[in-house]
Amino acid sequence: MNIALVQVNPTVGDLEGNRELTLDHARRAHDRGADLVDSTEPHSSTLQ
Repeated sequence: MNIALVQVNPTVGDLEGNRELTLDHARRAHDRGADLVDSTEPHSSTLQ
């Protein structure tokens, strides 16, 4: 099993943009052979 850890720079309050950013990174990791992708960033609009 190949595991990818991705780190993105989410924007507070931009739920749609953060979702797209995370999905883009996950897709790229998958294209490079990842079976599991983990992102440690919280993607909540309440974080500042």
